[in-house]
Amino acid sequence: MALTSGTKLGPYEIVSPLGAGGMGEVYRARDTRLDRTVAIKVLPSDLSSNSELKQRFEREARAISALQHPNICTLHDIGSQDGVDYLVMECLEGQTLAARLEKGPLPVDQVLKVGKEIAEALQKAHSQGIIHRDLKPANIMLTKSGAKLMDFGLAKPELAIPTGSKTPISSSMPTMNLASLTSVASPLTQKGSIVGTFQYLAPEVLQGAEADARSDIFSFGCVLYEMVTGRRAFEGKSQLGVLSAILEQEPQPIGIAQPMLERVTRECLIKDPAERFQSAHDVLLDLRWIAGASGAEEKAQPAKLKKSSLILLAVAALAAVLLAGLAGYWSKRGDTGSVIHAEIPAPEKYLFDATGDSGGMPVLSPQGDKIAFVAHSPEDKSLWVRSIAADGAQRLDGTQGAMHPFWSPDGQSIGFFAAGRLRKIAAIGGPVSVLAEAANPRGGTWGTNDVIVYAPDFQSALSKVSTQSDTSTPATVLDKQKHTTHRWPWFLPDGKHYLFLATSHLGGDPKQNGIYFASVDSTETHLVVSTDSAAQYASGYLLYRSNMALVAQPFDPATGKLSGSATPLINNVRFDDGVWRGIFSASQNGRMLYQPGNGAITGNRMVWLDRKGKELDAVNDRSYSTFDLRLSPDGKRVAYATGNGIWTTDLERKTRTRITFDSQPIVQPAWSPDGKELLFAIHVAQGGGNVEVRNIPSDGGGQERLLIPANNYRYPGWSPDGKYLTYLWGDGDSMISLWIVPVAGGKPVTVVQAPSSQSNVETYRVSPDSRWVAYVSDESGQGELYIASFPEGKGKWRVSANGGAYPAWSANGREVFYKDFNDEFYVCPVTPKGSEMEVGAPEHLFHATNQAVGVPFDVAADGKRLLVNLSEEETSAPLKFVSDWTAELKK
Repeated sequence: MALTSGTKLGPYEIVSPLGAGGMGEVYRARDTRLDRTVAIKVLPSDLSSNSELKQRFEREARAISALQHPNICTLHDIGSQDGVDYLVMECLEGQTLAARLEKGPLPVDQVLKVGKEIAEALQKAHSQGIIHRDLKPANIMLTKSGAKLMDFGLAKPELAIPTGSKTPISSSMPTMNLASLTSVASPLTQKGSIVGTFQYLAPEVLQGAEADARSDIFSFGCVLYEMVTGRRAFEGKSQLGVLSAILEQEPQPIGIAQPMLERVTRECLIKDPAERFQSAHDVLLDLRWIAGASGAEEKAQPAKLKKSSLILLAVAALAAVLLAGLAGYWSKRGDTGSVIHAEIPAPEKYLFDATGDSGGMPVLSPQGDKIAFVAHSPEDKSLWVRSIAADGAQRLDGTQGAMHPFWSPDGQSIGFFAAGRLRKIAAIGGPVSVLAEAANPRGGTWGTNDVIVYAPDFQSALSKVSTQSDTSTPATVLDKQKHTTHRWPWFLPDGKHYLFLATSHLGGDPKQNGIYFASVDSTETHLVVSTDSAAQYASGYLLYRSNMALVAQPFDPATGKLSGSATPLINNVRFDDGVWRGIFSASQNGRMLYQPGNGAITGNRMVWLDRKGKELDAVNDRSYSTFDLRLSPDGKRVAYATGNGIWTTDLERKTRTRITFDSQPIVQPAWSPDGKELLFAIHVAQGGGNVEVRNIPSDGGGQERLLIPANNYRYPGWSPDGKYLTYLWGDGDSMISLWIVPVAGGKPVTVVQAPSSQSNVETYRVSPDSRWVAYVSDESGQGELYIASFPEGKGKWRVSANGGAYPAWSANGREVFYKDFNDEFYVCPVTPKGSEMEVGAPEHLFHATNQAVGVPFDVAADGKRLLVNLSEEETSAPLKFVSDWTAELKK
């Protein structure tokens, strides 16, 4: 029987009814002691004698009383009077999400706001072992202070499937009349069928499994889907139809307008709970990232590592100390229940710099007790160290511009690269020592004999150097007919043998590209396995990438031979195809660190940024790879290379046109002065000296024409006055210089000569009036930007202060833009004075992370906007820590 106005329940006076549902009737009431408005929830009178419902009611009370969170409805009191059991809760003013959805879908910013708030509420509940079990729009209240999650404590849903269904049946399920399943579907809980709303239940719950946090995540995915689309994820003409849809069908796509929300929702709604998001915190991090990327919030704040996880990690670290010398203890005992999975965020106000040629992939110490990583803020990019058992990280002074860190075998020191040099520092901080030159490095590894093997350049063999000297010697010999690079070395336990990746920028033979076995005592190597990314050895296994997954295969470090078969370990390790490595790190005692991501980072975004780095407009989505950007002379189109040739995009209409259709790799497009032709480099065969320079009409309607026969060319182009073809050339991979050849006919002439046999001109750009050339030379040990006269090549004025690459001129020739090796963008004022050039002080513009390979940007004619190529993923995602990955192999 309904309660009337004025009825007293203890100190609470009923004011008016608020609503009713399957778990009780709700009234507005006044707390006469504190003179405040509250909500009172009682069991319906016709169900008050049902002992099962009363147990649920009490369970709900206990659950809510343990939760204190701004996005969870607060429980004030619990009582019983005259056979009426009741809860006293805060009175929420607003409307339910279900009522709001009757008007249609929510705007994206509101979806993200509500989604984040509910994810935070679930994270809090799950951290205390509480599962909601009935998450749905009707149990979410939208208030002025934010979304509030209501109605915890429902029992495990149970449902029997009719005879003839393809769905497995739990032997403990009660039977049910078929008519109840074929009646019109309703969003309300029905007595005698299931506890929890039918349309939002996870498949495993419908099949009789115990609900857990992942079941709530599935329900949360249904709610997200409904907020975005205005329709339920799973629908049918009857409950049986809805059940079949949940178990066997996928929801209709959200649509290309919301690709990021589409991905998050889809991963919440995966049928198999093991493949679904594993925690509400995972979902929350993705929603924060989307909100930050879409501008829905000013900046996504890095998540904090939960205290409970820190305690567990501290215990794990202590156990490792007590069990010193027993590496692999957890995996040997086979107790997978002890495996810890945790998340480690970047330092506050910083982002992980995990990818790209200047990135710093986080690496575990060999003992698995510390992490070294590179992180950046708008003002800084440095090396950091964090103890697994500590709440916080230490920034190491003197490591600005750090990239590609690696540990000493004892875990006391860290090797890294910065400003074109290989360096080392104590893990606790201190003075930095310089060991060797490394202009454009691709990783290093530190052996037990204090020898470091490293890749000094992105197109080179490996070198080695003792940590006690500064004299380096060759470690491997590069066979240019097979490979263009050796990189990402990894020492094996004996400190003598090591692994490395050998591959080709030109594609090469897939059977010859892969992980090689080598020794510091010899230049002989042999292929271990064909793959497209770096590998690591740990705990008796070779860890490498195969078919988009991180796999583990038994490996003998003494002979360099594999045995057995490869076992998939993690399906979603982030892969940086720009430098050919997965973002993961393994210690020698079963611990692993990785950054999640959906396959390879293959998509890029071309975006217009102003001089402060604010995004003004996007030219393309993230659906394809682009590199080597070049704006047309009139600024209306952009040419770029992809994996299948040269394309152009009309910047006003944002339509793409494919220009070339060759099967060979094609790179570095450049416009003719009138914009009617495109010139480009095409790799016609393997090895050095096999690049042709060709041109083609820029509308895509003509045939290619050979301009310069095959040789070792880079970055071909026209001078803006149309008088010269320009290009970089060298006899091999050293002494690359800037050359020109008159269009009207004549012999090639050197404009800027590499000053030594070990130096190169790396990139260049001729000024709009064709009187000057800005170029990058690594003669000082790292790339720096200079200006010389053109075409004479006289004079030499340094522009960059601490590294520079990829120069671009403003249309008036009074500013030169460039980026350094820490992804910082600069502009420098320049003033021609006769045959001299006056160079001003470089001005820092902004930091833009994750540029794609090749020429990463160009500048609009007015110098007020930069077209920048950004890679697919932001680096704010936390790191995933696994205490014993070898236990995962036994599952």
